[in-house]
Amino acid sequence: MKKFIGGLLVLFIFLGNKSYAQKLDDKIISIKQFYESNNCRVVWNSLDKSADVYFKDKLLKKYKIDNKNSFIKEGVSYTRIDNLDNSVLTNKVSAVYPIYSIKESKKYPNLLLIRDGEMTKFSDKAKTNSIDVVIFWANWCHNCDDVLSFLGNKYIEKDNINLITICIDDMELKAEGFPIFRDGKSIVFDSYKAKYVPSMYVNDKSQGIQLEKVGKDEILEYLKTIY
Repeated sequence: MKKFIGGLLVLFIFLGNKSYAQKLDDKIISIKQFYESNNCRVVWNSLDKSADVYFKDKLLKKYKIDNKNSFIKEGVSYTRIDNLDNSVLTNKVSAVYPIYSIKESKKYPNLLLIRDGEMTKFSDKAKTNSIDVVIFWANWCHNCDDVLSFLGNKYIEKDNINLITICIDDMELKAEGFPIFRDGKSIVFDSYKAKYVPSMYVNDKSQGIQLEKVGKDEILEYLKTIY
């Protein structure tokens, strides 16, 4: 009888966690990654069971781990995107962060885009049958110059192409004229398991095709087919 009751309890917990995972899927972000890349400090408070965020030694926010808005998975604290305090972003022109899924592992993570303190999800910009194109580059990368020059001359906004370029350093930008976001600590770069710049990742939702292109020649060859 005890084994039966124990089995029911385990099943109840599993189902509860499963529905919770489905509820938060693709809407969560690492508290530590988000705030520490914005010059904040995140400290685990074992007494309150909370992730406490400090900005210049001032307590900015407490994220109570309640499994409703915030939770811990594999030692990492996560919270809902709409639960973030973006007051630290007012002086940040642009930034990008990976959005994590606790439901399943995805090859390419969704992205949280920050511009002038406003937050949007990369997926929200997508249209039906559109292609997601993510390009990583750096100011110090000479092989990136031809890719940046091509986009500067040829880029136009299209309904069927969802483009974002991500600069992985904090140097003064040497490019403009197309969507550019900062990833100075290479958080998104690492989440894509990228190793080189320039590199490009394409998700064609209409055909279910996912492509990876490395190096300026491969990237330019592809870009010339869509611009």
